[in-house]
Amino acid sequence: MTLADFRKITTGVKLSESGQPDWEAFLTGIFDTVVREPFTLEEDEEARMKLESAAGANKKLLFDKEREGILRRGATMLKQDHKNNRFVLIKDISTIKPMFENTWSANLAVFSVVLDETEDSLIADLCL
Repeated sequence: MTLADFRKITTGVKLSESGQPDWEAFLTGIFDTVVREPFTLEEDEEARMKLESAAGANKKLLFDKEREGILRRGATMLKQDHKNNRFVLIKDISTIKPMFENTWSANLAVFSVVLDETEDSLIADLCL
């Protein structure tokens, strides 16, 4: 989809009275963000990866692509407003143990990158 196509399908969409003052710049910003960081359904990503694997793509390359995406998303989430974070005390770990068994390596990778790149002691404390 081109920017012109995107503008065409958003014709007639208006924001509230307190909306964006420059509508064209706002639309262009949204379009550029989606082009730079496209969103897809998990099933689409799995199908794409299967096709790439079937085509003989290097598995390490596929793993590296996935790792980079996880690192980027995790770092973005950590840099967001941390004042709205909520912690929930879980007394029975059996409910969350499978999640940690499946995500520990991705979490470790994200926290390592953020610790390397940050100068903010609060973010470093959150990573630790």
